[in-house]
Amino acid sequence: MRITSPLYPYLLGLYFVLFVFYENLGEVYLGHLVVPLLVIALVITVILLICSLVFRDLNKGAFVAAIILAVLFVHNGLEDLVANIYQLRTRYVLAAELVVSVLLAFVALWSIAEWSKVNRILNLTFGVLLLLTVGNISVYGLSGKGWLLQRWPRFFGQLNPIL
Repeated sequence: MRITSPLYPYLLGLYFVLFVFYENLGEVYLGHLVVPLLVIALVITVILLICSLVFRDLNKGAFVAAIILAVLFVHNGLEDLVANIYQLRTRYVLAAELVVSVLLAFVALWSIAEWSKVNRILNLTFGVLLLLTVGNISVYGLSGKGWLLQRWPRFFGQLNPIL
């Protein structure tokens, strides 16, 4: 049985958290992931509920929620890139992101008739992206300099460093 429900907003949020974790592997423990994953799951659920209520459709709400999440997560890197190349200010970058996002959402919501195919494609795309990131984290964790072999005695002691 194929999954046609929109899981991709959660996969996208999980990917961004794991990607930041991957970029800081030498400095953080696996236990540092607990709080960010819970927070991002809560934020995605709230955004998804609001968008689904506004559009009165879970599929359309999930698509708009994924666009909102992508804008939120990509904004800082895009701002740095554009500011270095074109010397633009933050408000222009944010305005351009919002215009492109609204246009993309409008065109997609207006033209897509069968959301089950879109859900399958986006679920698969973000699922593969997530698996690649988890694979990279696992390779580092099992390497000689990784946290899994060197820090095993302290690994479970760092499960909740924030609280």
